Amino acid sequence: MDRRTFLGAAGIAAVAGCSNGDSSGSGATGTPPSTRTKTGTGSADFEFEGVRAPDSVALNDPLAFAIRVRNVGSGRGTFTSGLSTRVDDGEWRAVEGEVSMTLDPGEPGVWESPELTPRYLGTLAFRLDAVEEAWRIEVAPKRLSFGESYTTPAAISAAV
Repeated sequence: MDRRTFLGAAGIAAVAGCSNGDSSGSGATGTPPSTRTKTGTGSADFEFEGVRAPDSVALNDPLAFAIRVRNVGSGRGTFTSGLSTRVDDGEWRAVEGEVSMTLDPGEPGVWESPELTPRYLGTLAFRLDAVEEAWRIEVAPKRLSFGESYTTPAAISAAV
């Protein structure tokens, strides 16, 4: 599946969104500091703390994930990283835009992805390029009750 097909199928138009502050549910992985910038006095040094993402999602159900980093340096700075994705065992492809957060020393930051809706079964993988951390989300069949409908990727609705 090519990049445009995936982005359309997954509902990703552009990577955007950032919120600073604490977020529960993100695990720490102890990845060494990554992107460094200098703004004013001191220098910023960033540490990846984890990703909050579902392990699986039902077909055509929306999903989102959150990336958490912390400025462990002594100055204010901006963490920036590209985001890549792949479908099943395909090639990694860069997603348009980037993850970006400006953080004060000691401040955690949480970047939240736009909501996307997978339209095909398989495995979606995402990678935060600056720290080479990756995670996977399985897209599983959706179970519908009698009388419920679903929409195919070609926008055809059918009832069960």
